[in-house]
Amino acid sequence: MAAPKNKNIVKFALDCFDFNDFELIAIQSGLEDYRLAFHLNKILHLYLVREKKDIHLTNDKGDSFFSYYVYEDLKQDLIWRLIENKTNILSKEMKQGSLFNELSHPFETSTYLIPELKNFDYLLQIENVDVFYSSDEIIHQISDIRNVSTVYAANTENIKSINNLIF
Repeated sequence: MAAPKNKNIVKFALDCFDFNDFELIAIQSGLEDYRLAFHLNKILHLYLVREKKDIHLTNDKGDSFFSYYVYEDLKQDLIWRLIENKTNILSKEMKQGSLFNELSHPFETSTYLIPELKNFDYLLQIENVDVFYSSDEIIHQISDIRNVSTVYAANTENIKSINNLIF
């Protein structure tokens, strides 16, 4: 006798869920991550704290680790994340056509968490934003930080690698 088929199975496509309930602000700055976090804490009245584990990605260039800071604002029900977008990794490549092929030569290369925003060093992700949220004032305040070159509200709909920001 064949097993009865269960007709109560519901299938969901990923299109059914809205993952874009966050604002993404791209920041170009020569500041170290801890210095930028300090300035953001000061001007935006946040308490960004560095996470113990970095974001780990593996790609064709090797393993890369991105530092990030988190602050959960319980009053506003927002989660703030300052995420390093650019990191340098030490890769080992075999020198092709060399007499000494067994020697590998380490070199440093840049890799990006969100390659579509490779001109930006950091990303400020603000989760749980509603339709009334506006990032204009935050962008204006961040642009006043010394050594911040550019601040930009990124359009997350055009970013293919947005899954790298889902924690």
